[in-house]
Amino acid sequence: EDFLMPAKDVVIEGSFGINSYTVTYKVDGVQYGDTETHKYGSAVTLRAEPETEGYTFSG
Repeated sequence: EDFLMPAKDVVIEGSFGINSYTVTYKVDGVQYGDTETHKYGSAVTLRAEPETEGYTFSG
């Protein structure tokens, strides 16, 4: 917010935090398992491919 400079020193402080993002797994439009939250730049290990008897997972 803008302000009028007073007749004294002013210190403006802030901080940064790393962004986090959500990974959601879906098969045929349906979510399976819980969502995962990962910080930007972190390594993500993918879950094992889902299995359904009589079907082949296409990726």
